[in-house]
Amino acid sequence: MHQLYQIQPTFRILGYYSAYDFNWDSKFDFKGESHDFWELALVLSGQVEAVSDDSTFLLGEGNMICHEPNEFHRIKSAGNTCPHVLILSFANEGELPQALRKGVFSLPFETVQEYTLLFGMIRPFVRAMVKQQNVQAEELRAAAEEGTRRLEAFLFALSHLETAKKLLSHSAGAEEYRKLVRMMTERAADNLSLEEIAELRHISPSYVKKLFHTFAGEGPMSYYARLRVREIRRLLEEGFSVAQVSEHMNFSSPSYLSLFFKKQTGINPSKYRERNRL
Repeated sequence: MHQLYQIQPTFRILGYYSAYDFNWDSKFDFKGESHDFWELALVLSGQVEAVSDDSTFLLGEGNMICHEPNEFHRIKSAGNTCPHVLILSFANEGELPQALRKGVFSLPFETVQEYTLLFGMIRPFVRAMVKQQNVQAEELRAAAEEGTRRLEAFLFALSHLETAKKLLSHSAGAEEYRKLVRMMTERAADNLSLEEIAELRHISPSYVKKLFHTFAGEGPMSYYARLRVREIRRLLEEGFSVAQVSEHMNFSSPSYLSLFFKKQTGINPSKYRERNRL
């Protein structure tokens, strides 16, 4: 892995949103979210259950999960342990390697050490920035810049590690949850009701609700709304008009799509299209 550090990545990290060093108790449960930037979570000790779109993982010491932009994710303590987890989120320019998308990795000991070191170089700068303190301090900035250079190389090298598929969680209901999310993702344009979602999987609406509250930490229709927003964003970015997207996504009218999209994102779809068109 270290030989790959000599190869120049084709992307750049532009800045950071957060750098957290967490020590959670055995009851910790973070409600799911999605956002338009990358996030990395490395488990240093203990166990966590991590949800990433349609997959659930049981992660332990040395396991890292990568969340790509707009991917739903959730994390909570598992195995009656008190996990120690490093979480870093960042903005980038250029495409990160495809292998990092929905990637889950088992890191060798020396790789965990390397990441922990570069995280320690970046975190003081990010904390000062978030607290609006003096981030111009030469030592802070120099360390963060060196940490960023090493993080870019680390991510490029990480993309050449084999993903750890064996870490899929097999807890009760996990497979049915995966199938539900995949089906809902494939049919994001269909504007399904809860009853239709349940019928398509031949299960009861109450069981659908139970699975989503267990694994996603929210109701199935809130989750489905996220999927529909993600699909609307994709279509708008590709240049389709609001009227075209409305028809494709089975809204009764473009104005109803606009109300739905603005409620979910805080921005009018036509403005989003103007700002983000590819």
